[in-house]
Amino acid sequence: MSGRVISGYREDGSPIRGYRKTDRRQRQRPFIDRINELNDKFARRNPTKWSPEVRIGFLLPRDIAAFVSPGAHGIGVYVHRGGFVQITNGSSFECFQSAIEFFAAVAKNRPAFSVLCSVRSTSMPDRHYCRYLSVVNGAMVESPCHTAPHIYEARG
Repeated sequence: MSGRVISGYREDGSPIRGYRKTDRRQRQRPFIDRINELNDKFARRNPTKWSPEVRIGFLLPRDIAAFVSPGAHGIGVYVHRGGFVQITNGSSFECFQSAIEFFAAVAKNRPAFSVLCSVRSTSMPDRHYCRYLSVVNGAMVESPCHTAPHIYEARG
């Protein structure tokens, strides 16, 4: 029996006993689905004059997003409020090259981190895949999305 016990007294003084069904918790969606929704939302909000073939999107960690201003950060690189970064370019290789240049400027002399990235094509919007981008001292490594990478840093 799921629920909470209801106890108390009615106006006439008789006791109330029973169970009340509690609200079920919503199952939380996978993080990559939320990144995909942000990627689509900001693509519709900020359309470009030229039609880029591929766009990637990821959320910056909070300790870095606080120091990155919203707006354009190069050709095809746009940072939205809240730390969501969207990069549009002609191919996924060019998007990752732009991400390397972005992280070299933004994440230099910062702690290492990994972000989950959504890669989506405009010609086939229903097909997408994800990658982990691991950044150490401004240098970026791309890895498949099967398992989250661990970055081990020396103490001191």
